[in-house]
Amino acid sequence: EAISWYEKSATKGYEESQKALGQFYSALAMVYLHGLAGKPKNIETAINNLNKAVEYGDPEAQYNLAVLYANGNGVEQNYEEAVRLYQLSAAQGVVQAQYNLGGLYLEGIGVDQNIKMAVDWYEKAANNGYAQAQTNLGLIFSKGEGLLQDYEVARAWFLKAAEQGEMVAQRELSSMYLFGRGVSMDFVKAHMWANIAASNGYDIEQRDVIAEYMTPEEISRAQKMAAEWVAEHQ
Repeated sequence: EAISWYEKSATKGYEESQKALGQFYSALAMVYLHGLAGKPKNIETAINNLNKAVEYGDPEAQYNLAVLYANGNGVEQNYEEAVRLYQLSAAQGVVQAQYNLGGLYLEGIGVDQNIKMAVDWYEKAANNGYAQAQTNLGLIFSKGEGLLQDYEVARAWFLKAAEQGEMVAQRELSSMYLFGRGVSMDFVKAHMWANIAASNGYDIEQRDVIAEYMTPEEISRAQKMAAEWVAEHQ
């Protein structure tokens, strides 16, 4: 009865009713998509509910249906439809949708390749604290992909991501100090960041190679700096 009332209200344009229905069908879709609450997985039922939720403008449903279209899961793979749905979701602030759009524009999948658009969407996600978007922005500006190379901007994004534990960003900071990219060459700081990345699971090879060019005192200082940084950011 409650759903029936909401549906009648929604058809009359009541925004709160439309939002509530969108959330209801979106949540129901997740039950069947993942087999929750004792229900068996049923991709067809999940998609039907996602489509209903999308009709009511639910941003999470827009994102989840976009993922299915991008992966060809339960529907025919359709990157153009994925882009359309990601755009709807991203415009409502879903950070993962913003990040995924950035990737599609970067690679030219479902849309014409457009580095500026990729950066715009990555920046939206990055400014919402999404560490992988921050890392990707660092990589784009570090390599100068379709843009002017800017190591200072790259380093700023890598630092933001590194503070959230992104080991790729930490490794890239190590490389910047190792090769003097936008910063003065500094083996101690290069070792420090390589050590931090290694503590998060990154290959220790870079750290050990750097150590070959350092004195025992420099290695000790770098290790101390890394330990202090990790303790401060736990």
